[in-house]
Amino acid sequence: MVRVMARVRVETGCGHGASVRVETGCAHGARVRVETGCGHGARVRVETGCGHGARVRVETGCAHGARVRVETGCAHGARVRVEPGCAHGARVRVEPGCAHGARVRVETGCGHGARVRVETGCAHGARVRVETGCAHGARVRVETGCAHGARVRVEPGCGHGARVRVEPGCAHGPRVRVEPGCAHGARVRVEPGCAHGARVRVEPGCAHGARVRVEPGCGHGARVRVEPGCGHGARVRVEPGCGHGARVRVEPGCAHGPRVRVEPGCAHGARVRVEPGCAHGARVRVEPGCAHGARVRVEPGCAHGARVRVEPGCAHGARVRLEPGCGHGARVRVEPGCGHGARVRVEPGCAHGARVRVEPGCGHGVRVEPGCGHGARVRVEPGCGHGARVRVETGCGHGVRVG
Repeated sequence: MVRVMARVRVETGCGHGASVRVETGCAHGARVRVETGCGHGARVRVETGCGHGARVRVETGCAHGARVRVETGCAHGARVRVEPGCAHGARVRVEPGCAHGARVRVETGCGHGARVRVETGCAHGARVRVETGCAHGARVRVETGCAHGARVRVEPGCGHGARVRVEPGCAHGPRVRVEPGCAHGARVRVEPGCAHGARVRVEPGCAHGARVRVEPGCGHGARVRVEPGCGHGARVRVEPGCGHGARVRVEPGCAHGPRVRVEPGCAHGARVRVEPGCAHGARVRVEPGCAHGARVRVEPGCAHGARVRVEPGCAHGARVRLEPGCGHGARVRVEPGCGHGARVRVEPGCAHGARVRVEPGCGHGVRVEPGCGHGARVRVEPGCGHGARVRVETGCGHGVRVG
């Protein structure tokens, strides 16, 4: 039985979202087409005038997002082109005058975001250049006078963001220096008087942001200690010898992630605690021994919400519950009346997003029955947003057999 609810169609026998068609007038993924026999999102087409990812095209036989094309004048990822045979986002091109990631170019044969170029005068990551043969963001160059990451330089042969240099007087990360041979952000120096990440120092031989020092009165990128009264990430403390942000402490009354605590020896953000009354991720708790964001607690009235529990009235992922012992986002519950992912439920013991239920009239609305693969056997009731009114029968791949 193929019954199109909310003008979505996914053909049988393909992978994640393979051979999908969504007609005009829907939300996220509206007017999408994915051809048969390909991987995650492979060979996607979205027509003009729709929402998130509008006017997308992915060619056959490639990996996640490989060989993507998005035409001009659309939203997130607008005017994107990814060439065949590369990794996630490899060889991307976004034309000028568009939103997030505008005017991006990534050359062939590299990893995630490797060898990126963004032209001048654009938004997030504007005027970025990453050379070949390095890790995520390695050997980056951003020219002066632009936004997020402006005037960045990363030397070759290092890890994520290692050996970065940003010239003074610019925005996000201005006047940053990272010495060679270290991990993401290790041995960073940003001079005083600038924005996001200003006056940052990270000692050598540690992981992402480990042993960072940022003097008071500056922005994002606080380290071992940031004094109170500053912006993004103000008053942060990261203890030495731990992983990405592990053993972090941010004092109350500041911006992004204020009053954060991550216990030692855990994964990305694992065992995090943020006290109430702050911004992005405020009042978050992640229990030890779990994956990325697993077993998170966010109290009501906060932003981008994590798990174990998020109370109603918040933004992205508000009122989320993830049970312990599962993977990324597994066993999620979101109560009705909230934003992105509202009223979601994922049962325990399944893969990413498997066995999801979202009630009608909400945002990102999905239902997946138990015992299937990634997104398999999905149901979304009519009248909702992202992926609304989708039905996938049992025993198929992600998004297969939509009714």
